[in-house]
Amino acid sequence: MAERREIWDSIIKRSQKVAASVAKQAQTIAQTAQKKTAQTVDTVKVENQIKKTRQILQEEYAMLGQVTYQIEKGNVNRDADVLKAACKRIERTLERIAELQEEKQKIAAGEEVKADETEETAQEPAAADAEEESGEDDEADDAPVMKICPYCNAGNAPDAKVCVACGKELE
Repeated sequence: MAERREIWDSIIKRSQKVAASVAKQAQTIAQTAQKKTAQTVDTVKVENQIKKTRQILQEEYAMLGQVTYQIEKGNVNRDADVLKAACKRIERTLERIAELQEEKQKIAAGEEVKADETEETAQEPAAADAEEESGEDDEADDAPVMKICPYCNAGNAPDAKVCVACGKELE
């Protein structure tokens, strides 16, 4: 009887050790899964921000194209400040895309991303860039590129009151 008791005690002790080992491995696996899930979520957030920023870039290019077309057509006088502002917005947007791609690479490499970098991805690129620019007070950055006539879609100078193409009043 004592021999059976010793065998059962031995089996119970081994079972407890195996259970503890399995629990520890399960905890390690759960922690790894949690880290990978957080990494995936962060990557998707940055990818979405990159996609939004690329859309903004396409809009900026399209607006610059409209301005250039209207200048060449003779509907709008060439305004160097407006063109510089459009180009600067494009440059800032390209820089923002590069920053976001770098952040995505850091996440993929498993590096810690600072909290302020993650918060920055939630902001619109222009707002984030405006905060980053220190000391540069360039009013041309925020200058409207041109007014588009709602009636004929012609481009007009930013301060135009009447459309140069159709003559209708601009809002």
